[in-house]
Amino acid sequence: MFEFIATPALYLSVALLGLVLGSFINVIIYRLPVMLEFDSTVDSKKPIDLIQPRSFCPSCRTQLSLFENIPLLSFIFLAGKCRHCSQTISIQYPIIELLSALIACIAIKQFGANIDGLFALVFLLSLLTLSVIDIHTMTLPDEITLSLLWLGIAFNLFTSFVSLEESVIGAMLGYTSLWMIFQLHRLITNREGMGYGDFKLFAMIGACLGWSLLLPTILIASISASVIGVTLLFMGKLKKESAIPFGPFLAIGASICLIWHNQINNYFFNY
Repeated sequence: MFEFIATPALYLSVALLGLVLGSFINVIIYRLPVMLEFDSTVDSKKPIDLIQPRSFCPSCRTQLSLFENIPLLSFIFLAGKCRHCSQTISIQYPIIELLSALIACIAIKQFGANIDGLFALVFLLSLLTLSVIDIHTMTLPDEITLSLLWLGIAFNLFTSFVSLEESVIGAMLGYTSLWMIFQLHRLITNREGMGYGDFKLFAMIGACLGWSLLLPTILIASISASVIGVTLLFMGKLKKESAIPFGPFLAIGASICLIWHNQINNYFFNY
């Protein structure tokens, strides 16, 4: 069986692939919420989808040339400004592209240039996409969470990352556990502490990683959310009544649990 050798050329190729995928993730982050908003109205004609029209400047709506669409390099060459209207280009674009390149290299390093590495890449990039959408819109689109939930079950049906049983139980336990916490919180405080998108995201995580990593995922998510929330309160960036999206913290916990799943399982369950 042919095995890939981890060489600088391989990591460079993977990083370049990550930059391209990051560019597409930026498209999804911008366009998917717009598409879903139009789906919820009476308009029958969508003005935008993930493919058409070609990429354009969000400020002046001018379509971008190939030169203006090169991942990362275009941002550098254009000095972070649109060539047509001189409006500042959001720093989010190069950051997402760089993060995607880093994620691609991590996935290949940890799991290899194989089907496991590919699945890890898809899973981690999906978490990145969901996190940024949740930060911007306080929503977690079903189009991503439910698709990855079924993909996770299908992946574990044919691989040995976790058993199919662990995957299915993970999906059920992920959804019902947060749903129960939500109902208990609402009963005690008469307020909603999270959204149904969080239940589906946690179910997706359970389907992909198995039930055993749900506990460390939620612990990491809760601790990181508390630290960030308290920090923002002290800095005056957040009011006590304000809500912060929980999806990004679940994504952080799930990413850590995927990358170091053996060590975490050994620590929590002495596998």
